[in-house]
Amino acid sequence: MNTLHLILDGWDLSDEWLAFADQLPTYQTPTLNLIKRFGACQNHSNNLMQYTFSGSLKALILQDLDLPPDTPSCLAAPVSQFMDMNSMQVISGEELQLSWSDAHRLCNLLNDFVKDDGWQFHPYHADLWLLTMPQNQDWQAADIWSIKNRMNHTHTIDGEDAAPIRTLLTEMQMLLFSHTLPHRQALPPINGVWLWQDTVGVGVEKTTVMGNAIWLPEKDNLLINNDFSWEEICRLADNQPHITLYSNHAQQHLQQGGLKQHSEFIENFDKNILSPAYQSLKQGVLKTLIITGKKRTYTLKPQSHWRFYKKKQSFSGKI
Repeated sequence: MNTLHLILDGWDLSDEWLAFADQLPTYQTPTLNLIKRFGACQNHSNNLMQYTFSGSLKALILQDLDLPPDTPSCLAAPVSQFMDMNSMQVISGEELQLSWSDAHRLCNLLNDFVKDDGWQFHPYHADLWLLTMPQNQDWQAADIWSIKNRMNHTHTIDGEDAAPIRTLLTEMQMLLFSHTLPHRQALPPINGVWLWQDTVGVGVEKTTVMGNAIWLPEKDNLLINNDFSWEEICRLADNQPHITLYSNHAQQHLQQGGLKQHSEFIENFDKNILSPAYQSLKQGVLKTLIITGKKRTYTLKPQSHWRFYKKKQSFSGKI
């Protein structure tokens, strides 16, 4: 491979964690520190999922579902939501631990509710659906990844047809609230759906994607567990010029085990993935290494490590 792009979701701690800086662990990430020091840094405002594909996500899903590309539709995500003092907490994606059978059960329930209007939910992943409709409508909303687990007054649905969409969301929430799944008592309840028009990817058009990106068809979800290894990446990347690897396992460890598991995962990733990738870059085997976090992207070339004049950097919860 000529280029490796590592998208590290969940490595950047939220402001709630960073507010207690004196309680944060001292991360042992020597390779990431070198990457932060020598890499050409660029700020960005994209959500990290956007780097895993190019163009319209809705178009990709329509194609995979064998639906005409001009089918009026929008994207949908099942959510678990509850109110706190100032905003609505929203759980989505893999955190829901929603099974395929439950996804189909919920879509069938919702389809019985909206079928008279010609609408239909199509489960694409357990936690990512497509909603088709008789005609396109004029409304806009942030995608589920932009919400970042917390919905507030800035996350509104706007446009000429916004009112009926907001009504539909409220009605679906009431429907789901009255149809709980008993076997999910220990899991977040599915009590809502979020709709948005589309997400436009900013990734490289011709790239091989690895990792646990929510939109990937199962056949392309090459690395779906925590056991990333450099050898496996190189094997799967054989003869592929551009590799994009997406991982949100750091976020999962933070939610499940707190800072200890979060730091352990990051330190192991630094040792087992970043270190051999950086050595491969220095040797000229890898031509470009790109690291993308929540707000910054670092790009390195084989000669980048000669910039000794650059100040030393350290990872302390923010890439």
